[in-house]
Amino acid sequence: MAELLFEIGTEEIPSGYLNNALEDFKNLALNKFKELRLRVEGELKTFGTPRRLVLIAENISDKQEDIEEEVTGPPRSVAFSPEGEPTKAAVGFAQRQGVAVEDLRVKKTSKGEYVCITRRIQGRPTAEVLAELLPELISQIPWPKSMRWGDIGFSFVRPIHWVLALFDSMLIPFEVAGLRSGNKTRGHRFMAPGEVEVKGVEDYLEMMQKAWVMVDPQDRQNRVVEVAKEAAREVGGVPTKDPELVSIVANLVEFPSAL
Repeated sequence: MAELLFEIGTEEIPSGYLNNALEDFKNLALNKFKELRLRVEGELKTFGTPRRLVLIAENISDKQEDIEEEVTGPPRSVAFSPEGEPTKAAVGFAQRQGVAVEDLRVKKTSKGEYVCITRRIQGRPTAEVLAELLPELISQIPWPKSMRWGDIGFSFVRPIHWVLALFDSMLIPFEVAGLRSGNKTRGHRFMAPGEVEVKGVEDYLEMMQKAWVMVDPQDRQNRVVEVAKEAAREVGGVPTKDPELVSIVANLVEFPSAL
């Protein structure tokens, strides 16, 4: 079992878009993981700030689950002669499926008897599947309005500047929006703007704290309330309770502070 760290670094996302985007991002990922037979036994969580969307998934299987698939061929009357000998139709069907004629079996259906095979499909390595899935996730996050930039022909809520993609601390290589995925992130635009190499989820979360970025919107909302109370106390006041305004302010910045 391994962990996935996936971050999309952007120009500032409108405050009113962020909460719905994180919920949609999470649901999209959950559905895709299920569809692609990638088992996630731990938590799958999304976080975000105006400059980044983050997906963290814990305890992911290292390969897709194997599946059995039944493939139906020609009718029995076409596949076998009256004497029970396989015809060219049976031989051709077996060859196309990569099995011996002896592996064919007959099943009864509402339309009559047909030959079929059951084959086991081996799951692909998770890292290989993620290299295809992650750029698809980026393109499928729904937004009230999207934009295009440059001549890359890609649409997203705001221009993408970096993509961090690690599975079990290893880089998942792919290209999206004219960028190659990497193992680096960036801190707060003004207080820690440089690139920083990331080793994994725990390392990433620690780096974000040091780089003046609170990736969890709820943590930022809590801080907005606390700094507002502190500022109000200094002038003998009490801040008005306004959860909607708190959410808006929290999604405008990566590290809330009072002025």
